[in-house]
Amino acid sequence: MLRRGEPFLFKLRSPINAIVGGGLFEHYTELPVSLAWNAFGVKNGAATLMDVRARIERLRRVDTPWWEDYTIGCILLAEPFF
Repeated sequence: MLRRGEPFLFKLRSPINAIVGGGLFEHYTELPVSLAWNAFGVKNGAATLMDVRARIERLRRVDTPWWEDYTIGCILLAEPFF
């Protein structure tokens, strides 16, 4: 488990396997996807709620009804870099 202030890095998947950014870990929480979108908006890495849901659902590898407000893990970082 990470402690506050420890580095958290973003790595691309194979075949590239490169570190492309990171930040300092602040906090982890779980939120409904709609609340995460309302709280962080485009800082989630997507232009719309439907876009962020599509990205998450590709990673989850499950079809989710559009109305389901499933829970996602949210990692808050300080001093992000890319």
